[in-house]
Amino acid sequence: EVGANIQLSGACEFDAFTVEDGDTLNCSGQRAEFSGDLTLESGSTMIVTSGMVVLNGACSYTEPGDDTTITGKTSANLWIDFDAGEIMSPGGSELNNWWKNVFWNGLGSINQDNICRASNLIVGGTLDANDRPVGHPTNTSRMIEDMRIAAGGSVIDNTGGFYISPTGSFSNRGGLFSSGGAAYI
Repeated sequence: EVGANIQLSGACEFDAFTVEDGDTLNCSGQRAEFSGDLTLESGSTMIVTSGMVVLNGACSYTEPGDDTTITGKTSANLWIDFDAGEIMSPGGSELNNWWKNVFWNGLGSINQDNICRASNLIVGGTLDANDRPVGHPTNTSRMIEDMRIAAGGSVIDNTGGFYISPTGSFSNRGGLFSSGGAAYI
C-alpha cells in the first residue's frame, strides 16, 4: 500500500527492510536494528529524531535516489556494525546535517563523499573510507565535529582525507583515560 506510515512504539529488530516510494518509517525516540539490508527508495521518508538506528552484520544501507527524506538525524545516533564487504551508501542530498553521533564498530566501507558532516565519529572497528573524503573539505560547519579511534579501531584505504572542524577534536589513543591522578592507600 502506497503511503503507509510505520510508527515504532518501542525497540524493534528487522531483517531486510525496504521503505518504498511514498511510505514513512518513523523511528523517533526508538531503537531500530536492521540485520539485513536497509533500503530507502526514492520518494520514501524515514524519521529518526532522538532515536538510534543500528545496522548490524550482513546489512548494507542504500538510498538509490537523491529524493529520499530523512529527518531528525542531527539528534539521532547511528551504530554501524557491518560485516566485511557491506556498504554505507547514502544519497547525495542526505549528507548535510548528518547523524549527531556515528559509532563505527564493524567492518565494511562507505560509498559517498563527505559523510559524517557535523557528526561525532567514533571508530571501534575497521572503517574503510574507500578513497573518499570523510567530512567536508572546505566548509567548517560540515566537517566532522569530533573523531575518536578507540583501542582496536582502524581507518584504512583513505586518500580522500578526514576533515575535522577547527573547533572539534581528534584522538587515536584508544581506551579510557583520566586527566586526574589516583591515590593509593
